[in-house]
Amino acid sequence: MSDTVYLLLIAGMGLVTFIPRWLPLFVLAGKRLPRWLVEWLDLIPVAILASLLAPLVLTPESPGRIDLIRPELL
Repeated sequence: MSDTVYLLLIAGMGLVTFIPRWLPLFVLAGKRLPRWLVEWLDLIPVAILASLLAPLVLTPESPGRIDLIRPELL
């Protein structure tokens, strides 16, 4: 592939990642969100952290085997 194709590929990948982030900001910039939605959106980081940590805590040795009787869980 030529350098032009690589540059177009990188620019395209940049647009594909930029547009989904920019679009909600552009659409919701001047609007007030309902309180329940703001409170719900505040819980997303906690849910992501819990989903990342749960497999590490609940399946220590072998994946697929849940061990709920462990001292670390107390």
